[in-house]
Amino acid sequence: MGQPTTNTDKLPDVRVPRWVPPVLVLGLLVLWVQVVWGGPIITLDEAVQRHFATRQNTPWAELAQVITHLGDPPVAIFLLLLGVAVLCGRRQYWVPMIFAGSASLLLVVAVLSLKHLVGRPGLDGESGVLWPSGHTTTATVVYGVVACLLAPRWRRSAWALAVGVPALVGVSLVVRDFHWVADVLAGWLLGPLLIIAAAALTRAWVRAVPTTGQLAAAVEPTAAEPTADVSGAPRHDDAPARR
Repeated sequence: MGQPTTNTDKLPDVRVPRWVPPVLVLGLLVLWVQVVWGGPIITLDEAVQRHFATRQNTPWAELAQVITHLGDPPVAIFLLLLGVAVLCGRRQYWVPMIFAGSASLLLVVAVLSLKHLVGRPGLDGESGVLWPSGHTTTATVVYGVVACLLAPRWRRSAWALAVGVPALVGVSLVVRDFHWVADVLAGWLLGPLLIIAAAALTRAWVRAVPTTGQLAAAVEPTAAEPTADVSGAPRHDDAPARR
């Protein structure tokens, strides 16, 4: 019989060079320092905000309003987990659910923690929790996770989904005057970090927990190892051949 399929054969397709996570972390730190203590990004934020503040009654602004819903955290996370759960239930294979669940948990914890840690004021000057953008980070994580699960079969479509939707959501948030540019940039940097971390957690889980395929292989008799007859009755295939 053939080799059983194990969880290690279907791990999330997350392969990035080793230098990518440090670069993402460095980018987040640079943004955080400038948001908290001031820097060129604040000047850019204010200039872009002034440009779009007077352009809210246009068809483009209305379209941007619709696009922002693609990154709505409760809806996007719920649909992601529901879709992956249905897929896993039909295939009786739960590694994608572990991956999606880990990414969702990291997303919520990281975004809420950073928002309350930084406490960046809103565009109206009042106190708020805008950095990083929750919608942008959600879009980056959710559609990135979907892309990782699709990548083995639909690599080009997966890349288009992982890059295109978060880009549209982030730009729409700025156009609609919901977020500063720095908030969106932070979401684009934080999202891939969370996906990489979720993939690492999934790999650790798979290595720590015995897989269904491996357990089945351990208890299932093979052709080279015939089963013993516990009844004590003679087996026909053990009897000497007639001459």
